[in-house]
Amino acid sequence: VHPVEAFSGPTGFRITRQVWVRAECDGEGLARLVLRRIGVRVRGDPREVLRENYNVELRVSNLIIMPSFNDFLGGQAVNRRSMGRESIFKDFIGPVLRSGSVRIGEAEVHMLDGTYLGTISHLRTLV
Repeated sequence: VHPVEAFSGPTGFRITRQVWVRAECDGEGLARLVLRRIGVRVRGDPREVLRENYNVELRVSNLIIMPSFNDFLGGQAVNRRSMGRESIFKDFIGPVLRSGSVRIGEAEVHMLDGTYLGTISHLRTLV
C-alpha cells in the first residue's frame, strides 16, 4: 500500500497527494501473523518463540506506511469512506493491514512536507 490523500473540488475535479501514515500496532498480533506465514505454529507467547528460535526481541509499537517515491505510481486513497469495520480491512492490500493488528482508524496522516492532516477516521468523515 502506498497511501495518498484524495482532494475533491465542488466541480468534481480530483487530485491526489502522497502521504505518510503512522499507525499504532499490536506487536504480538503481527508476530503471530509473520510466524504463521513462515510455517511456525505458535502455541504460547509469540515473544518467546521469536526470542528462543530467532534471537529477536519484539519491540514494535508503531508502523510507518511510506508513500511511493514515483509520482506516476499513484497509491491508495486513505480517506476513502468505508461502510464498516470489516470493509476497512478488506480495502487494504497486504496481510499486515488486513490482519487487524494495525489501528488504522487512529493512524496519523502527514503530507510529504510534514503537514499534519489528521487521523484516517477523521479524514473519512470529510469525504
